[in-house]
Amino acid sequence: MTASLTVLMAAAGQPLLVKRTLDSLAACETPSTFRGSLIVENGPKCGIEEVCRARPHDERVQYLYVAEANKSHALNVALTRLADGLIFFTDDDARFDSQLLVAYARGARGITGGEFYGGPLRVDYEGDAQPPAWLRECLPKTAQGWEPPATEKTRLVDRTFLGPNWAAFAGDLWAIGGFEPRLGPGAPTGSTGQETEAQKRLLAHGVKAYYLPDAIAWHLVRAKCLTRNWIVERGYRHGLEWGIRRGRDPQFTAFKQQLVWLRMARRRIICRAMRAIGGERWKLEADYWLSRWQGRWDGIAIGRRWDSIAVPEMPAALKATRRAA
Repeated sequence: MTASLTVLMAAAGQPLLVKRTLDSLAACETPSTFRGSLIVENGPKCGIEEVCRARPHDERVQYLYVAEANKSHALNVALTRLADGLIFFTDDDARFDSQLLVAYARGARGITGGEFYGGPLRVDYEGDAQPPAWLRECLPKTAQGWEPPATEKTRLVDRTFLGPNWAAFAGDLWAIGGFEPRLGPGAPTGSTGQETEAQKRLLAHGVKAYYLPDAIAWHLVRAKCLTRNWIVERGYRHGLEWGIRRGRDPQFTAFKQQLVWLRMARRRIICRAMRAIGGERWKLEADYWLSRWQGRWDGIAIGRRWDSIAVPEMPAALKATRRAA
């Protein structure tokens, strides 16, 4: 038995980018198992519905609206419409190799669950403005690119894929209770990492991760993402993700938390020295790491009070599976 393939994209605030992504999907070769695309807009409406409605009928683009501005919640609502098959997740600022959908269908041939997949993520810099090598170290992986050297379907151990280019079976996502609405764009914590967290729960549930080298996508990195303020703020949000994961861990003891505080204090001393004696590069790196370590510390505190954080109401069916998971 071969599973169907559906594209699922959460979108907010960028109708022109949604059109760009849908144009790229339309140029992809579609396998016989392709069911279509579901675009779920979350937050204030901004014209994304009109973009989806204008697509040719044979592209099989469906539109869904969720009022809450929360990406994970929107994906959970969309999951209630996708009870089976393989779901390819992407973002509204991606484009694709023409063989991407075929590569996912081929990688999942004969499989109906127990595996999830991801492919290479390359980068389109807006205006072709290539950042210097040292700056890339301060950028998130989605702005650096990721492409392991494997040439065939390869199992990865304890590895997660980047958000604009991965796929999982609906049944496996239902089994873990969907996405965590306290993480990701629009979440009350301000943290990144909803795809990473979901993939880690898939791994913990016994689902195996496989890399598909022919499933190639590109992520658009806008010019604002190379500015000092954006990089420093993003460092803080990534720090939150790291800290929340540890704060939620019952094995993260007070002693381990004290070690984090000591590491943060050491980093602060180093960064202050970098700011005092360095040029613009060192000052940016110092600000980035100060922000990231502060995010880690704040994230631990958030993780400690995780169950008290209010979130949008989970769809009833997913709530039941999340409790069971």
